[in-house]
Amino acid sequence: MVQDFLTMCRTIYVPIHGEELVKRVFYPLTEDKLKNMVKIYRKCPAFSWQNIESYLKTNNYNSNTVTLRDGTKMALSTFYSNAIQHYVLKDY
Repeated sequence: MVQDFLTMCRTIYVPIHGEELVKRVFYPLTEDKLKNMVKIYRKCPAFSWQNIESYLKTNNYNSNTVTLRDGTKMALSTFYSNAIQHYVLKDY
C-alpha cells in the first residue's frame, strides 16, 4: 500500500513541487501511518485535513508546515489530505 501511495505522490507532486519537497513530505511515511490517515480521510472527507493535522501532531511529525518553491507556507496535513483523496478516488 505505502509503495503505491509514494509512487502516486511522486507522479503528481514532483513536477509541481520538486523531488526534495516530496521526499521531505512523504518519505517518513510508514504503512501503519498511511492506513490510519486513510481511515481518518474515509471517516470524514470534508474535515480530513483537520483530523489528519491532529493525527500528525500526535505522531511525532516535527513540523506541520512545509515551504513551497515560491516561499508559500502550507500545512503538511493539507498535502496528506490532498494526496490521500487522489489515492482513495484513484483519480491520478
